[in-house]
Parts: sequence; structure tokens; C-alpha cells
Amino acid sequence: MTKLQIISVFIIGLAIALIAFSGKDYSTYSTFEKADQAEKEVKVAVELALEEEIIYDPVKDPNWFTFYATDENGDKMQIAYAGAKPQDFERSESIVITGKVQDGIFLASDMLLKCPSKYTEEEINIKGQQS
Repeated sequence: MTKLQIISVFIIGLAIALIAFSGKDYSTYSTFEKADQAEKEVKVAVELALEEEIIYDPVKDPNWFTFYATDENGDKMQIAYAGAKPQDFERSESIVITGKVQDGIFLASDMLLKCPSKYTEEEINIKGQQS
């Protein structure tokens, strides 16, 4: 083996070791049921339950709001987030929340919103017909 091959194998091995031991959670999304049983924080992909009340009072506490969401199994749970309510929160298509369940409430430490597409299906079809 040449020096270049030895160095290449070493770099590839180092990269694999870094990925394996990075401590990141590369697992799939959980559900509320599994989150209730988990001892550590989990990620749950949810949809906002618009029929339920969203409570946010920036005068009283700008870093706290609660809402209800449903997971992929259709289970609904109250979410409490210790942070400011994101702009256009109600328009999000889906939300990935990270946290854990405590006393029947999902305490979210992080949230990632998936915004609606810039173009609707109707707009795409109209533009396609004009071409």
C-alpha cells in the first residue's frame, strides 16, 4: 500500500468514527405514546390542531405559549413551549417538536416549523398550461 492509500483509509475510518460517536440522534420521529414512555427528549412530527385554543400572552410572559397538536397516530396532546411564538405559526403545515412528556403535557425545548409551499398546486397547473 502506498502512503496515499494508507492516509485515505485513515481519513475514511476517522470520518466513520466521528459519525458513529457524534451523539446526534438520527432516529425517526416518535409519537406522543412513545414520548410518554421515554426517559430522554424525543422528536415528534405533529400537525397543529386548529380547532383548539392557542394561548400566548406576550404581555404576561413573552417566552411561553401553549397549543394542541396531533401526531402521526392521530393522538392529540397539549404542547407547552418555553419560547416566543413563531411568526405565521398558525400557517405551518407541520411542526417537529423536541422535548418530553411531563404530567400529560409535552414540554417542548425546540420547535422546527415546516412552512407552506410558496406555490399551490393550482398555481403550478396554471403556469404549466400557459407554457
